[in-house]
Amino acid sequence: MTKENLVTAPVGTDLKGAQKILMQHKIEKLPEVDIRKYIDWTNGDFVFSDDRLEDVMNKLVLWYDCDVVYADEELKEIRLSGDMKRYGEVEEFLHFLKISTGAHFSVKNKTIAG
Repeated sequence: MTKENLVTAPVGTDLKGAQKILMQHKIEKLPEVDIRKYIDWTNGDFVFSDDRLEDVMNKLVLWYDCDVVYADEELKEIRLSGDMKRYGEVEEFLHFLKISTGAHFSVKNKTIAG
């Protein structure tokens, strides 16, 4: 690890359990976080906690090596919560999204459109 990759906190700032540091110009706060959202992929899971659909779809892009196109920009703001196992086919996950949000997505080649 190079020195540029290191982040140091002021003396007396200890991270406990599932905390993360939010950096701007100084340490703002040390909120509790659901660490499952950050390590879910190691167990083959998708974990959402009031996440924007665009953020969830960004995970899909990484997992399934595909692109996402939104016909309606408002779709990006739909909020999702829950956790589920990663499915073998992206269409199964998109079916879950349709049932839970009413948003319809289709797949053509390596592009998901909704």
